[in-house]
Amino acid sequence: MMTRRKVLSVCAGLVPVLLSGCTGGSSPFRAKARKAEPDRRDESAEPLTRPQVALSLKSFQARLTAESQASGRVPKELAELLGITHFQGFLSEQLDDVVLLGSKLPGAPPLHLDDLLVALRNAYQVSSEYQGEPGCTIDPMHEQEDPWRLQRVEVFGMPGTGSTGGALMAARHVAIDYHLKKVSAGFDSLGSTVVGVYETVRREEVPCSNDGRSSRQTRTTHRFWFAPRYPSQGPRFVQDDRGVLIANPIGVQLLTEEEFFERGERTGSAPAHPAAAGFAESITELLAGDEIEDYARLRADFRLIEMARVMRFRQVPSAALSFLLQGCPIDRVSIPTRVAGIRRDDWGQAVCESRIEEAVEGGRRTLKLTDKVESYRREYRGGVEASVRVERSDFGWKASDEIAQLRQQVWASRPSAEAMVWEIHGDA
Repeated sequence: MMTRRKVLSVCAGLVPVLLSGCTGGSSPFRAKARKAEPDRRDESAEPLTRPQVALSLKSFQARLTAESQASGRVPKELAELLGITHFQGFLSEQLDDVVLLGSKLPGAPPLHLDDLLVALRNAYQVSSEYQGEPGCTIDPMHEQEDPWRLQRVEVFGMPGTGSTGGALMAARHVAIDYHLKKVSAGFDSLGSTVVGVYETVRREEVPCSNDGRSSRQTRTTHRFWFAPRYPSQGPRFVQDDRGVLIANPIGVQLLTEEEFFERGERTGSAPAHPAAAGFAESITELLAGDEIEDYARLRADFRLIEMARVMRFRQVPSAALSFLLQGCPIDRVSIPTRVAGIRRDDWGQAVCESRIEEAVEGGRRTLKLTDKVESYRREYRGGVEASVRVERSDFGWKASDEIAQLRQQVWASRPSAEAMVWEIHGDA
């Protein structure tokens, strides 16, 4: 179940800083940490391709240790996990080794070591920095006269806004969240298929929709957050006693709700405005594809978190992951604790009714004009919460077929007992 959180926002001038060393592409937006509606299941989920490569974590950690001691840095090929773009499961044949199974898909960016470190350390809760669900939030500062002008940035479940800097995954999530706020408010675009909430409401909402007999003021706050999207069919994972394959990997969706505030404090929520719901559906469709590189990377983050949690759920011993969990250094970037809010306070008035009345003042007859008006104001918020659940019911057993055959191919394809990465030959 999703936990309840606050939300963060990032000013335009900070995005290049947040993205440095992160995604290298256009920056999307953020989401919120709260469950406001049931998860939308992924009706089009398809299994990933059969694993193509195997990575021995024992040999990989030994190489990382040697490189770190020799030069104090991680070579690019190791930082990019030797070009692997997807992990699809693991084998735990021995107490001191785990073999990850993955693929190198053409055109897909390679996974990054730092993201794997964050996923594993969060799953195994190695320190206070890695407690809770990974994600971020941008919240108004209620103690300020204008809570929306300067906003508070928080990162959860991984190194974030502390003095030592935050993880690249955290910086990426903050930047993605920030950009989505800009898109929803109509300041930026993700293409012709996505129309921001501001633009949709401006086109479709008709002023003076009440009876026109009294003045009315409307203030709407839309909150969006990126959350897991679970497959709708079949087991998510297939397993035997020594391994797991991810048959239907997790996706990402954008959820939304409408929030209400009084004097800067949240007083309640309601189902999303139709414009916001339509916007969320459009973004969710983009999150399923590779058209936007940052969204593809966000999906990869969720899947790394999923795999790490499966490893913890299956009780892969921490001793087999010791250097990844404790010893391997992680790159850190600066993430601000306070940011200027990206906001489009669209405020206006519509004269719904005018009345002319005659009056006598000081013996003189005058005309008095009385207007009945509607005023409106719209605000936007967001966040990311990778609240990935792994439960016993998500697993199916295939003890003698698919995994057994794959295991045989993995070990037969390994060129030596010390090999770090190797191709899996189907005819082995």
